[in-house]
Amino acid sequence: MHPLIPILIILTIVLFNYLKKQRTIEKHNELKNEYTELLKKIKPRQNLNEYNESKFWELVDKANKTAGNNYNNKIGVMKTLLTNYSADDLIEIDNLLNRLISSKISHTIIAASQIIFKTSEFRATTLLMNLFILKGDNYFQYACQNPELIVKEEIIGFSYETIGDIIEEKYKLKTNELLPTINIDLQISGTPLSLKDYPIKLPKIWEKFG
Repeated sequence: MHPLIPILIILTIVLFNYLKKQRTIEKHNELKNEYTELLKKIKPRQNLNEYNESKFWELVDKANKTAGNNYNNKIGVMKTLLTNYSADDLIEIDNLLNRLISSKISHTIIAASQIIFKTSEFRATTLLMNLFILKGDNYFQYACQNPELIVKEEIIGFSYETIGDIIEEKYKLKTNELLPTINIDLQISGTPLSLKDYPIKLPKIWEKFG
């Protein structure tokens, strides 16, 4: 073997990795620039109508029948089901979701989400409520009253994606625009809990996830 061949192989690998990194940086910058332009064009929401709630829960039931107890699979099914929905339908489903969450959110649910996901970010609360929603109407209603119902469930294939994320993705694909903005007035029910209250107020969740 020629003594330069190993050096050429190493240089080729280094060059390949460098070019791959450059392509990744370029792609990131392209996406960043695209998103910046979309942000400049974002509009306030005009359509404040809600999607038919019964039809929404039928969608959730379809996802449950297809995906079983696997959260990630349910998200995948919801992506498929929402593909053919119009931009207005997507906005109206988002309006409905916002109302469902804002009308049921409580300090107890917030505390439960912080224990389960080990973070105080509000997205954790949204994730937990999405988990409740994707188990169906009845489960959602009862779990919002008593979040400790979740300890009876095996959380399989959990991802950090929500129905709201799917709606934003599908809306952008259909319109090449970001989902119109809306101000949500959250009225959080109940009394705020301190960390020392968690094991007392949510003993089952604390034992399983704490």
